[in-house]
Amino acid sequence: MIYAVLVAAGSGSRMGFRKQYAVLAGVEVWERSARALLAGGVHRICLVIPPGDVALATEKVDRAGLGTVCRVVAGGDTRAKSVACGVAAVEAWGAADTAGDRRVDIVAVHDAARPFVAETDVRAVLDVAMKTGAAVLGRRCIDTMKWVERDKIERTLERSALWHALTPQVFRLDWLKAGFAAWTAQAAATDDSALVERLGYPVTMVEATAPNPKLTTPEDFQYADWLAERKWGMK
Repeated sequence: MIYAVLVAAGSGSRMGFRKQYAVLAGVEVWERSARALLAGGVHRICLVIPPGDVALATEKVDRAGLGTVCRVVAGGDTRAKSVACGVAAVEAWGAADTAGDRRVDIVAVHDAARPFVAETDVRAVLDVAMKTGAAVLGRRCIDTMKWVERDKIERTLERSALWHALTPQVFRLDWLKAGFAAWTAQAAATDDSALVERLGYPVTMVEATAPNPKLTTPEDFQYADWLAERKWGMK
């Protein structure tokens, strides 16, 4: 079974509102992301949301008709802690689901703020992770990259080896658990793959074939509205 942790636990401090509940072409952002994961081959989703939103999010999940495949989990005060909460919930869900073979084979971690991820890209990264143990969806760096310290350019980096890390990021459950077990606040990680990489596990990069922007600022929603209309039409 393929489980996913859908991270939607942000407070909306940078955006000014909780972006996971914003509407794109008639559907909320978290639901767009959830349906892309399901269409790409994920079987079960743990939706991680702010602790005070459990009842609200559960109602939203039921109203969307996803109650049988999506459970709501309260997150923590950082993204890493929220993902850890989701991973623990996924493991417990898989252990408790005794109807047939429901063991957790791999876990996909996806930011709910990336609602445009293509289902074909989801399937591609899942397929690679099933074969290799870990895979990350990414995009090649096409800009010239500079290493800057105190506003001074120190050197120009060779961009041919540089990629933008996106989500989903997909891992064997035991590898991801080990990564979180070894994680400390001092050993900060900007994404989940970094935790697995530090333990020496191989992680394969899978190139995205479609736009997969992350909604972070109010300006991002201007582009998101345009892209949503082109992709899904107005609803």
